[in-house]
Amino acid sequence: MGVAGLLKALSDVQQQVHISEYRGLRVGVDAYCLLHRGKLGYADALLRASPSCRSLESLGAAAGGAAQEALLRPILDLVTALRAVGAEPTLVFDGGPLPAKDATERSRRQARDAAMWRAAVSANSAPSAKLLGGAVDITPDMAAKCVQRIRSTGVSCIVAPCEADAQLAFLALNARVDVCISEDVDLLAFGCQRVLYGLDLRSGCGQELRRAELRRSKGLAPYRLDPETLADLCVLGGCDYLPSLPRLGLRTAAQLLHRGKGSVSRALQLARREGITVPSEYGRRFAEARLVFSCQAVFNDETRELQPLRPLPVSADAHCRKLLGLNLSHSAAGTQWEAFK
Repeated sequence: MGVAGLLKALSDVQQQVHISEYRGLRVGVDAYCLLHRGKLGYADALLRASPSCRSLESLGAAAGGAAQEALLRPILDLVTALRAVGAEPTLVFDGGPLPAKDATERSRRQARDAAMWRAAVSANSAPSAKLLGGAVDITPDMAAKCVQRIRSTGVSCIVAPCEADAQLAFLALNARVDVCISEDVDLLAFGCQRVLYGLDLRSGCGQELRRAELRRSKGLAPYRLDPETLADLCVLGGCDYLPSLPRLGLRTAAQLLHRGKGSVSRALQLARREGITVPSEYGRRFAEARLVFSCQAVFNDETRELQPLRPLPVSADAHCRKLLGLNLSHSAAGTQWEAFK
């Protein structure tokens, strides 16, 4: 998920924060991150329920009471904790698939299938909860049940047209939330100003990153991070929308951008000189992935319209609009927004 190595590279500008410091603030929460945390408890509950629930075919289906509760437990605990300190949570859920992320989603399906196979053949015995957790997919039915449960407590839940990341950024950029909670460092590249990662619900502590502090980081020195060009580094180093080139991870990408004085085209020229194979179509694919960070589809609940996170460049064609999720009609986006009510 996200950009490998970026969170570690930013360790020098992370600050430990207790959620009590968010008293009076509006907190946007990437709900799917918490649902994925709950998968292990979900699988464990399935194993404990009864022999009939231990089949791999039952994974991904609507769970029984114990499994359902285990899946939702991290979200329920976070909502309780935020309310206890006087913060106002808003949960944002992923919506439909983002075409620009098709390759990543295929890879993740393959990984789940592999985990399911390993669980099926593990030591000729009942599969472990850890193996089963890796095989669990969070289905729309699971998410819908979560939304219904959370909304019954009076907490706001939003379903994004595509990814929660872009919708959270829309809320942050429009002063609708003050800070976001996620496990995905991509939120900084989308434009969120404050993001809390690695929240330990038992202690209430996590590591906060602020976009304004990125320039102080020396984790990728001599390259100096810039909030406005962070997405360039994310794409060049490999992200969910474009895999990294062989031998071109985050640190190499930072070095190339430093030597190229921030120019992506110069960085790619340098990469070729150093023997890194850069396919002829890579420049086009880079530009498309870069657009995902700046212009992915979001839903504006005030205008009741689908729109890009930021205005599209004049050069964006129908193909780009499709990759960004902007081919969804306004009415369909609004229906999706209301779907889980």
